[in-house]
Amino acid sequence: MNITITVEMKRGAVLSALSAGRTPKEIAEFHKVALSFVYKIKGRVDDANDPEDISAKRKKHDRRSDSIRTPEFVARVQDMVDNDPNKSMNALCKELGVAYGTIHRVIHEDLRYNSYVLKRGHFIDLAMQEKRLDKAKKLLNKVKHPEKDNLLKFFSDEKNFDQDQKINRRNDRWLCKDPDEVPRIMHTKFPATIMVLGVVSSEGDVMPPHYFLKGQRVNAADYINVLRDVVKPWMDTIADGRPYVFQQDSAPAHKAKATQEWLQ
Repeated sequence: MNITITVEMKRGAVLSALSAGRTPKEIAEFHKVALSFVYKIKGRVDDANDPEDISAKRKKHDRRSDSIRTPEFVARVQDMVDNDPNKSMNALCKELGVAYGTIHRVIHEDLRYNSYVLKRGHFIDLAMQEKRLDKAKKLLNKVKHPEKDNLLKFFSDEKNFDQDQKINRRNDRWLCKDPDEVPRIMHTKFPATIMVLGVVSSEGDVMPPHYFLKGQRVNAADYINVLRDVVKPWMDTIADGRPYVFQQDSAPAHKAKATQEWLQ
């Protein structure tokens, strides 16, 4: 038959042994308990005015004030968050004088809030808004009435590729028990890179990618050479006599004066 020995039973045995004059070491070895456990009880006996008042039962402790998530406390936290959503949970802990776990539970469990990263956006002034709206209306009109604009359209863009594997330090995660199991994504100090130009048509035609020379900086002169020797001959072949429009973005080599004059 298995007999479960409770903590209260161990305390009672230690108290009896202490009253019998046994040393803490003898008590720990005989009852197979930690020496610190014996010294803790001995300290309570030594500090007590009347050793007989010491009970084997565990002393009752008041609940920590920072673990009491009362409705009033939750409402106070919500008011602080609503007044300043940019305030961190660490700042809330210091201001309220509570543990981080308490604030974390209030935020996520009681208020059902989540912590999000601040968003970045492109500032658009009033003049730019009106200009974009005018262009958007014209583009929408062309999409709604394609028969009025039977032009073939070509779109181009460049992309710089390097040999290093891409990694998002915020979103790329690895689930495991030991952090040593997380693989390392190795990066070189000066990775080899190559610039690639691609062109597609509005009807789904795709130009074979053009690879610039290793380490080549695409300036206006190099870009014009590629347009003249590679891009335009391919677009002329696809168009087969039809009128077409060539669209590019505002990269420095694209909007350079020499490039714009050649396109005209």
